[in-house]
Amino acid sequence: MIRGLHIAKTGMLTQQRRQENIANNIVNANTPGFKKATAAIAKDRDLFLHRLNDEVLKTSFGNIDRKPKVGPLGTGVFVDETLVNFSTGSLIETNNPLDLSIQGGGFFTLEGNGQTFLTRNGVFTTDSQGYVVNSDGFYLLGQNGRISLNGGEITIKENGDIFVDGNYIDTLQITTVQNPHSLSKLGMNLFTVTERTILGGPQGLIRQGFIEGSNVDLAEEMVELISTLRAYEANQKIIQTHDELLGKAVNEIASVR
Repeated sequence: MIRGLHIAKTGMLTQQRRQENIANNIVNANTPGFKKATAAIAKDRDLFLHRLNDEVLKTSFGNIDRKPKVGPLGTGVFVDETLVNFSTGSLIETNNPLDLSIQGGGFFTLEGNGQTFLTRNGVFTTDSQGYVVNSDGFYLLGQNGRISLNGGEITIKENGDIFVDGNYIDTLQITTVQNPHSLSKLGMNLFTVTERTILGGPQGLIRQGFIEGSNVDLAEEMVELISTLRAYEANQKIIQTHDELLGKAVNEIASVR
């Protein structure tokens, strides 16, 4: 009976993690370049049960276990990993020259806090020194490092070449990844490469004056949320039932004279 409580507890904790993940997707439904994530659920190791007190058959070849197997007993579930969906969101026209999107593969490369980050969020502006930065103040990188724009008309070609008043400045540093699921997802819509990441692959086209919307489908997330809540409630009822049975057992044992 206690094992049943443990299994139901793992079910509740797992569904809670799913709810948190779905809530994060819903909150970021309007965040440019946001990629939805899904909690992958796995079951814990099984215990294999045998009947007790069955005889052992002794032969000249040794003892043979005659205890028949009852079968496997599950021990619960857990969130194994969080899978990011890297499908491209719809493009939204803004006509802002520093709003950029990548139509196809690749990530914008950012520098901040001494680290390099990747993102699909192409909403940029310039700081007080004329450098192109994102909303968190991280620098957008070109092939020659930080990109400095000193006024004038900004034109960014589909291949990432940057011009100011017709003069070539730099080319966007677009990082392409062959296995994007190997990236480590951070907060603030950022990713970092890991030791499993394989760089390279085809680069998409740069679209100036457009931002990429999130790939979150709100209707789909609401359906997932309802399913998760129902599963959570089912596990909760299992715990309540076990609690009632334990209480009944304690009371009956206490009343025995």
